[in-house]
Amino acid sequence: MKTPKEMTSDILTSLRDENNPLAILIEGYLEECIKQHKKAVRLEILNGIADFTDDDNGKTVIYDVNGLIDFINK
Repeated sequence: MKTPKEMTSDILTSLRDENNPLAILIEGYLEECIKQHKKAVRLEILNGIADFTDDDNGKTVIYDVNGLIDFINK
């Protein structure tokens, strides 16, 4: 996985504008996008994981491992 700095460099290199001062803004934007996507994935997993777990004597156990793996791989 590339870092926001590497992605910014790739974008500016493809535009043949490597020294553009807007790189700072692009990199910051990409960092925020990644952060928001990670948060969305976490929330989706936490909301969806209830379908694959069961409470057994006060402890949560995964009872459908294959279903959970399929859900994560969507």
